[in-house]
Amino acid sequence: MTQGPFTSAFDQVHERAANAIGCDDFGDPSYHEALRVFLSAHDRRDCTEAEREAVLGQVTEILCSRLAAHAGLRQRPECLTQPLTAPLFILGLPRTGTTALHHLLDRDSRFQSLQYWLGRRPQPRPPRETWETNPQFLAARADIEALYAQVPAMRAIHHMAADEPEECRMVMLHTFASTALAWSWDIPEYSEWLHAQDLEPQYRYYADMLRLIGADDPGRTWLLKCPHHTIAVDALLKVFPDARIVFTHRDPLDAIPSVASLSTTLRQLPADAVEQRHACGRQQAEQLDTCLRRAMTVRDANPGTFLDIRFTDFRKDWAATVRRIYDHFGLALTGDALAAMQAWHDAQEKGAGGGHRYTLADFGLDADTLRQRFAYYDAF
Repeated sequence: MTQGPFTSAFDQVHERAANAIGCDDFGDPSYHEALRVFLSAHDRRDCTEAEREAVLGQVTEILCSRLAAHAGLRQRPECLTQPLTAPLFILGLPRTGTTALHHLLDRDSRFQSLQYWLGRRPQPRPPRETWETNPQFLAARADIEALYAQVPAMRAIHHMAADEPEECRMVMLHTFASTALAWSWDIPEYSEWLHAQDLEPQYRYYADMLRLIGADDPGRTWLLKCPHHTIAVDALLKVFPDARIVFTHRDPLDAIPSVASLSTTLRQLPADAVEQRHACGRQQAEQLDTCLRRAMTVRDANPGTFLDIRFTDFRKDWAATVRRIYDHFGLALTGDALAAMQAWHDAQEKGAGGGHRYTLADFGLDADTLRQRFAYYDAF
């Protein structure tokens, strides 16, 4: 990639993605503004050559995913007329149990979820028995293993597998307007821009990606999960007005250092990079405060849409939490589904090892200051 400002690489990353996928139809160019803001924010940083390549590599991969999606839409344009009826969303601050709850509910075969490999290269979901020989599935598996090899600590922080459900961020990134980017890099200018945007158009694009992936399962209810929805629940409900939302809650004094640990791990910041780690802690507290306030405002205005779940209750009795979700939204919990959830839970308990360890002090955070900042929040 040619050296120079990040913004000067705009055309180059598109060319590199087009060469990799073999086509150049990126769809509606409205994402250009967000991508330019993202690149410009990196021009305000002191980046090493390795960081530069990581940023531009991430952008290229997102553009490759977008190209694959639009190739799929050209082949299956009829899917765009399919309704997305009453999807079940799991959202909340990051590190509040959303991943574990997502995996549990996904064991109910009546739901369809966004598997990692289909988020990486969106296409109509093929029959399960064909995945192991699908080149895109195998590439997704290799990508995950490469990440874990490069950043071993990630295994204990966030579980990923090519054939298992993953966050909506993977297709939402196509628009380059996502807090997933804001939380991964030290780019406060981008965060400020993002927080001022109306993200309804981005959610309409996201809905079309779901229609493409579920093109052959139009009758199955979507089960979706992403903490990044918290910044724009208002936009989500405009696009999915009959959505059912499970809102997970955890003491911010636990959630904030956990997500700061995730962020610094992804950035590969060493333990002695104290100033950078403390800056990350401050940024995460600021961003999560903004996201939480917005999500709670929408929740309070739409009480029938939401079910609040506390992290401590979920950890204490996951089965009771699941029953509560099904009861609240009028879903029938079958014996087969509950047994499959129990099997998944038992396998996680048996395979548990290592652990994700962090403290407030690791990120320059003070408990009293955070309690005061989040005094409005009822998760304590």
